[in-house]
Amino acid sequence: MNLSARRFKCFSACCLTVVTMLSASFMNNATAGTVYKSIRKAPSDAPYVLITDYGAIGDGNIANANVNATAMANALATGKTVKIPYTAAGYHFGANQITVGTGQIIEGESQVLLKSTATTSLFRLTGFDKTSGISNVYIDMTGSGASSTAIRFGTNSSAPVTRVRISKVRFSNCVEAIGDEASTSNYVVDVMIEDCLAWQTRGRQIYSRRSRGFFLIRSTIVDFTQDSASVAWEGIRLEDYAGIELERVDVLGWGGGPRTYNSAIRGIVLNNGAAVWLTRVFSDSVIGDGMYIGNTQFVFSLSLESSLALGHGIILDNISKGVFTNTLINGATGITGAVAGAAGLFVQNCTDNVFTNTYAYNCTGSGIYVTTGCARNSFSNSSVNSNGFGLAILSTAATTKFSGGSMTANTTPVSNTATGTGNVIQDITGYNPVGAAAVTTGGSPWTYTAGASPEILYYSATSGISAVSRGGVSVLPAAVGANIPITTVLAPGESIVITYTGTLNAKKMIH
Repeated sequence: MNLSARRFKCFSACCLTVVTMLSASFMNNATAGTVYKSIRKAPSDAPYVLITDYGAIGDGNIANANVNATAMANALATGKTVKIPYTAAGYHFGANQITVGTGQIIEGESQVLLKSTATTSLFRLTGFDKTSGISNVYIDMTGSGASSTAIRFGTNSSAPVTRVRISKVRFSNCVEAIGDEASTSNYVVDVMIEDCLAWQTRGRQIYSRRSRGFFLIRSTIVDFTQDSASVAWEGIRLEDYAGIELERVDVLGWGGGPRTYNSAIRGIVLNNGAAVWLTRVFSDSVIGDGMYIGNTQFVFSLSLESSLALGHGIILDNISKGVFTNTLINGATGITGAVAGAAGLFVQNCTDNVFTNTYAYNCTGSGIYVTTGCARNSFSNSSVNSNGFGLAILSTAATTKFSGGSMTANTTPVSNTATGTGNVIQDITGYNPVGAAAVTTGGSPWTYTAGASPEILYYSATSGISAVSRGGVSVLPAAVGANIPITTVLAPGESIVITYTGTLNAKKMIH
C-alpha cells in the first residue's frame, strides 16, 4: 500500500469513529421530543421567537386555546417578532382576544391556520409609533360571535392606531375580517393591507370608520362566490378618511340563492374624505349598487369597473376635483333581480370633474346619468350601448360638456332636459339632432342662443338687417337690405343679437 492509500484509510477510520461517538451521544442524551424542540427553537440571538417555545400546541384543539393565548402573549412581550410554525391542524385560540401593541409583529409560516370563536376579536391592534402587524396566516372564525372581527384596530384605546401592516392573510367565516372600533376621537393612520383574501363571509369584511391618515389596500379580494346563501352585506366600506388608495382590489359575487335587489347593499363604499386614488378596482355581481363614492374632494381614478350589479353600476355623489380615466360599467340587463332604470354611471352633486374613456353597456337605464347639483363636469370619448338613454342630462345640471364618443344602439341616444345653463353636447356619434328646425323670432333687437349642440342659424328680414353682434361685438360689416339671407355658425350655448326692421324669419341646422 502506498503512502497516499494509507493516509486515506487512516482519515476514513477517524471520520467513522467521530460519527459513531456523536451518534451514540445523541441517542443517549435526547428524546424524540427534545430533538423536535432543538430543531424548532429559535436561536438566542435571533430577532424572532417561536410561539411553540412558549408552550403553544398546534393540534387545532380548542382545549388548548388558553395555553395558546398565553403563549402568544408571552412571546409578544419579548419585543421580538413572533413566528408561528406550520402545522396542518393549526392553533386554536378559542374566545381569547390577543392584543398586538406598539412594534409587535406576528408572522405565520405557510399561512398557518389560526382558529377563533371570539365574541370581540382574535387580534386587537393598539400599536402607536412603531410598525406592528400580522402576516402569512389563515384565520378561521367559525363559531365566533355576531359582532366579532378577526383583526380589529383598537381605536377605543388612549391613542390612535398607527403604522399597521396586514399582509398575506386569508380570512374565512368572519363576520368582519378587518375593522375598527366606533371611537368618537381616535382613528387609524398609515395602514397597509396587502395580498389578503376574505371568503365564506358572514358580514361586511373590511370596515374603517375613521382614518385621518393614509390607508392603502392593495391586491386584496373579498369573494362572495363561495358563500352558500345570498349575501346581504357590503364588501368594503371606508369612511372619514384623509387619504385612501385602492390598487387591484376586487369584491366578487353575491353567494348562492336567489338574487333580490337591495339598495342598501353595495360592493364598495368610500364616503366622506379628502382624497382617493383608485387603480384597477372592480365590483362584480353585487345585489345593490356596484360602488358608491361620495363626499370627497380629489379623486384620481384609473381603471374602475363595475359589472352585473343589480342597481346602479357606479354612483358618484358630491365629488369635486376628480379625474376618472377608463371607467367601465357592464349592467345587469337580462339578469334575474336587476332593477329597472338602473344607470351605469350615476352622477349627482358633482363639480369640476373630468371623465375620459367612459364605457357603459347593458344597463337597464341610462348609460350615463347626470342630474341635480352637477356643474363644470367634462366627459370625452364616452361609449354607451344601453337599454335606456345613452346619455341623460337633467334637473339642474349646468355647464356640463360631453364631447366625442358614441351613443348608438340606445333607446334614445341623448336626453337633455336640464334646466341648468351652459351645457354642451357635441361630436357624439349616434346623437341625431342634426337637421333643419324652425325658429320662433322676437322683436328687434332679438337675442338668440344656441342649444347644447353646435348650430347654424339662417335668417333674413323683410325690410333689412342693420346690425348683428356676438358677445357685444358687431360682426356685420354693413347693413343688408330686404330679404337678403345671412348665415351665422354658433357654438353650443353661444348667443347673437340681431337688429332688424320688418319681419325676421329664421331657421336653424343643429349639428
